[in-house]
Amino acid sequence: MNVYYDVKQVGFCFDQNRIPVTLLTNQRQFCINKILDTRHVLLTGGRAVRYTCLIEGKVRYLYFWNGRWVLEGHERTEEQEDTGEILYM
Repeated sequence: MNVYYDVKQVGFCFDQNRIPVTLLTNQRQFCINKILDTRHVLLTGGRAVRYTCLIEGKVRYLYFWNGRWVLEGHERTEEQEDTGEILYM
């Protein structure tokens, strides 16, 4: 199961296209190292733009949907919460 984080702010690079370079969630700020793919996808409730991003060495999906940015992440397990090993991505 995935956890979705609302993205509060996205910085852009205007060289060629509107490509996100940084994003800010409630927990922390992420630097997008590389955009691997950009495509239109169908989600429940409409169409979205899905950016396949390399963030801190991990592949993550960033969606722009209905005027909002959403970062897809992995669900935290109870073991990670108990040991203090909490991953925000």
